[in-house]
Amino acid sequence: MSNNDLGRWIERELNNRNWSQSELARQSGLHQSHISRIINTPAGDDVPVCGRRAAQAIADAFEASSAYVLRLARITKPPPRSRNFSTWLLGDLLAKGLSQAELAGQAGLPQTVIAGFTRGVLPTAEHIQALAGPLEMPASQLAEIAGLEVSDLRPTEDEIELLEKYRELSPKQQKLLQAMLAVIKEH
Repeated sequence: MSNNDLGRWIERELNNRNWSQSELARQSGLHQSHISRIINTPAGDDVPVCGRRAAQAIADAFEASSAYVLRLARITKPPPRSRNFSTWLLGDLLAKGLSQAELAGQAGLPQTVIAGFTRGVLPTAEHIQALAGPLEMPASQLAEIAGLEVSDLRPTEDEIELLEKYRELSPKQQKLLQAMLAVIKEH
């Protein structure tokens, strides 16, 4: 298990996608030994885990927010917590060409709530779950950006139902479903 934030995140992403380090190397254009070094680099105070190019290549391979990966790599420092989420949200809305009103409508939240987020009001776990779909981002990653603990997120009704159905499958069917999900996540 890695002892730096980026390494732990990479390991989780590899596991979630059923990818090897070699597959990440292929997807990112980095050498597999470079990926291994990044994962196994000891965490140091304000010492970057890798360079900007490598962090960007990893973000692109995982289709993740480059700002988030650069922060995990300790290349950029997060703004103060109250500004971190608002700064990220404004940038993401701009990049996606979404207005605050459009995001509010898609998330089923009042526009005043979205406006509050852009002024430094931190979202709750419920807000994170409402925003995840419209922002096309896993709720767990969005929670980390907002400074929330992933454990604060409660499973949605759909997630609970999916888990119940998953548990009814045989081990062979579970493995097949995991492989199918890995393929779906790649596209």
